[in-house]
Amino acid sequence: METGSRATRLLGTRLDLYREWLYRLWWGLRWRMERVIDPIDNTWHLWWCETSEARQILDSKLEAHQKIPHFRNHYELTRKNYLYRNLKRYKKLLTKSGKQAEAELCDSMPITFELPSEYRMFVEEYQKQPGSIWIVKPVGRSQGKGIFLFRRLKDLIDWKSSRIEKQQSEGPVETFVVQKYIDDPYLLAG
Repeated sequence: METGSRATRLLGTRLDLYREWLYRLWWGLRWRMERVIDPIDNTWHLWWCETSEARQILDSKLEAHQKIPHFRNHYELTRKNYLYRNLKRYKKLLTKSGKQAEAELCDSMPITFELPSEYRMFVEEYQKQPGSIWIVKPVGRSQGKGIFLFRRLKDLIDWKSSRIEKQQSEGPVETFVVQKYIDDPYLLAG
C-alpha cells in the first residue's frame, strides 16, 4: 500500500451503478477500493445499500468503522409533507418553550399546505395573496416529476379534478404539497 493511502472495503448490491462516482470520491481521498462479496465478511467499511435494506442493517450491530449511506426514519426529512409537518411541529415546540428567536428560523420554509387535507386553509391563504405564484409538488416523487406552477385557483381545481378521475382507477389519493413560489430565493454560493 502507498504511503498516505488506505483501503476501503465496500459491500453492496448495486455498487456497479455508482462505481464511477465512488472511484472518483475514493481517488480524491487517495483510498483504494476493495469490493467485499460475502455479506458474512465483517471487514467492510461502507455498505452501499438501498433504503429498503437500511432498516435491516441498522437493526444489526455496526462496528465503529462501518457506515451506510442512510439513517433511520430518513423519510421524515426527505418526504416533502413530513418535512413540512416536522418543521411546523418543531416551531410550535420552540414557541411553547419560549425560544422565539429559534422558532423564527423555521419561517425559512415558504407558506406550505398539504393537499388534499389542508385544501380549505390553502384557499383562504390564496385569496389573501392575489396574483401570487404557487408551486405544487407530489410528496413521494423526486427529480421534478409532477411539479407545476399556477397563479389562478381555477388551474389547480382543473388539475385536481383530472387527478381525482385518474386516481379513482389507480388506488389511494396521492398527497401533494402546495407552497408559495419564491421567485428570487437566497442561494448558497449563488
